[in-house]
Amino acid sequence: MISFNPARKETYVDLGEDYFDKPKEQSIVRYSVRRLENLGYNVTITEPNAS
Repeated sequence: MISFNPARKETYVDLGEDYFDKPKEQSIVRYSVRRLENLGYNVTITEPNAS
């Protein structure tokens, strides 16, 4: 979808589905691990391979 905002004279740019999650990625990971451990799971986190 491409749109134009005449009031601001700019084209709409989709920032992506993870735009708000990327800056706080580490805190999301820590929070998720803690929640799973509180539910009784053993959690091991590994970094994804760069492809």
